[in-house]
Amino acid sequence: MGVLAHPCQHHTINASMPVSAHRSLCRIPGAFEQDGASRDLMTTPTYLDGLDSRAWATATLSAPLVTQLVLVLLIASAWLLGKWFPGPALPLFAASAAGVFVLCAVATFVLIRSTSSRARGMALSVAGSYVVVLGGATVYGIWMLQW
Repeated sequence: MGVLAHPCQHHTINASMPVSAHRSLCRIPGAFEQDGASRDLMTTPTYLDGLDSRAWATATLSAPLVTQLVLVLLIASAWLLGKWFPGPALPLFAASAAGVFVLCAVATFVLIRSTSSRARGMALSVAGSYVVVLGGATVYGIWMLQW
């Protein structure tokens, strides 16, 4: 493979050197790119680059509670829609899921724009929880209720 020149020019890196070892040597942005392609196997999308360990810890620790809250919100809204507008279950669930989606999207948008890393972590937790709840509810509806 050979030796690659590093952008900061104060050292060279061996192509076989693990990225984690090189990351401990230098923290220059773009140091892990060659010809526009990242050499790091564990990269994050650019819109998630600003998240620090506190944001990820908040998202991870709050996800179980937030998932339950989103599930309660979905069940309660579907139940209320069923009480007010009796009809087939699938359209009521779809309307309820759309309403909860709007609420979760607004909460995520507001929280992700915050300067607090804990708020950005909560945004990830809300978005991920909605995806989990919607996926679980859809599987339940198709499998158990046979929509």
